[in-house]
Amino acid sequence: MSDENRTLGLLAAGAGIGLWWLLRRPSENFTWDELTQTSTGLDNTPSIEDRIRLIYLARQVLQPLRDAAGPLRVTSAFRSKAVNSAVSGAVDSAGNCTSYHCKGLAADLYNDDWTHEELATYLYSRTDLPLAEVIVERHTGHLHLAADLDGAPGKRKFLETPDGATYTTWTP
Repeated sequence: MSDENRTLGLLAAGAGIGLWWLLRRPSENFTWDELTQTSTGLDNTPSIEDRIRLIYLARQVLQPLRDAAGPLRVTSAFRSKAVNSAVSGAVDSAGNCTSYHCKGLAADLYNDDWTHEELATYLYSRTDLPLAEVIVERHTGHLHLAADLDGAPGKRKFLETPDGATYTTWTP
């Protein structure tokens, strides 16, 4: 076998391992289906970059929360631009998605045993988790959380909303 063919074979093997890594479960207790589900009927297929960010979200934030609180019910995580538009997600004046959901860095969830405030209180105490924002959604009973790729705890925002339109600072 020539050096060129050997090199190509190694590159192909590396690409195969990378593809396998992206297609397996995002974390021990989270699946691609639950992180990409939508009831809109619209395509909600994440790009490779979105999948990498979803893996980060699942492993660095969702899994530690699940390990503490037990099973989490994810109602929304990744959103394509079309899905975000259909559910009236955050957009800028030009209609571009500004939601962390569109980047694969956010999840809305609840837990059968802990209230959304108990989940938020736990996250508030975990200064080691790379959180960008946590929102106690009083109108839905869900908790919204978003990961910070820089892992900068100083940027963490804890908010609450009674209606999904107005937000105030939340503390336990």
